[in-house]
Amino acid sequence: MARALKVFSVPVSTLIKEYNDGKSLSDLSRKYNEPTTTIRRAFQRANVTIRRPGGYKGKSVETIEKQVQEALKLYRTTSMPVSDLVVKAGISLSTFYIYARMHNIEFRGQGKRQRDAK
Repeated sequence: MARALKVFSVPVSTLIKEYNDGKSLSDLSRKYNEPTTTIRRAFQRANVTIRRPGGYKGKSVETIEKQVQEALKLYRTTSMPVSDLVVKAGISLSTFYIYARMHNIEFRGQGKRQRDAK
């Protein structure tokens, strides 16, 4: 027998918007007095990508995307070390590498920095 879908006191679209704006599952759970697992299941049914715990630290997805694009642009166009460019872009090193792999960026490798043309 199929389970009935949970009816929230607010539309799921509102929960999704707040989640995409940086709220965590725990934040939403406390705010709307719903179990975290219930909200997670509703998001999974709505095909929302669930962030890892500790996720975006309150930043919106759009902000993260802009920062990542800035970091990838710096990586492609300068010889700046990755450790410096992630600080300049405001993202973590692991975030940079995750997105670089998603965008099929070829890594320079340690000690193989591209030299500026003279």
